[in-house]
Amino acid sequence: MAIKGHIEEKWTYRQITEHFHIQDKDRVKKWMRTYKQLGKFGLLDQRVYKMGS
Repeated sequence: MAIKGHIEEKWTYRQITEHFHIQDKDRVKKWMRTYKQLGKFGLLDQRVYKMGS
């Protein structure tokens, strides 16, 4: 939802962190970078995949 807010609703990082109660705005920036590079699948919880390795 945070990514969608930024892309579709043109929310700023500050608006996203305040709306979703996210303490670290750099985390939102990281999510956006990952989303731009890998799409929505890049945002999946990677711990699930590491356990099976």
